[in-house]
Amino acid sequence: MATMLCKEAGVPTVIAKCCNEMHGRILNRVGADKVVFPENESGKRLARNLLSSGFIDMAELSDQISIVELTVRDEWIGKSLAELRLREKHEINVIAVICNGRADISINPTAPIQPGMRLIVVANTAKLKKMK
Repeated sequence: MATMLCKEAGVPTVIAKCCNEMHGRILNRVGADKVVFPENESGKRLARNLLSSGFIDMAELSDQISIVELTVRDEWIGKSLAELRLREKHEINVIAVICNGRADISINPTAPIQPGMRLIVVANTAKLKKMK
């Protein structure tokens, strides 16, 4: 009802939350411009994160590209990003470093990686899965 009333009142874009496919079809028919399934989407995201060992969080930007937060591997500690050559070896781009709870996008490629550090990377999803 709220979706239909919003559309009748002239609201240009109505985004509606629903809990199942039937509810989604009804919302589309009464005029919702976009229907979202937050529980379904968060469940899929949780499943991807659980299946992606070594990844703390993963968000797919498209079918091919993902942004991933990952813990640094033990063999990376003490080496710099320049030494590791992650872009050349794994085709991943480091876009941020998290150290002591602080995210930094001004990355010094010659600074040594420390224990507990995390990296935020953008990469081809298939290549990330092979890197595990």
